[in-house]
Amino acid sequence: LYILLSKRLCKELNLVIGQVVAVDFSLDDPGHVEVPEELAAALRADESSRREWEALTAGRRRGLAHRVAIAKTPKTRARRVEEVLE
Repeated sequence: LYILLSKRLCKELNLVIGQVVAVDFSLDDPGHVEVPEELAAALRADESSRREWEALTAGRRRGLAHRVAIAKTPKTRARRVEEVLE
């Protein structure tokens, strides 16, 4: 099994190319979704949208939440929150 690591991470961990390392990992809760505060506030304020949100699969909610979270400006985040609510 091969895992690609960034140069920054290799430097932080003092790893060199070709070095054999042990890796432990665990899976996150598949139902967990990190919801940006702007989106969470909008869902708390709108019962209908909150019910529709909760009816979505966790994967779909994660995708929508991620789209809001990666917006670089507050204006873009607000617009994306509105898009999610629609």
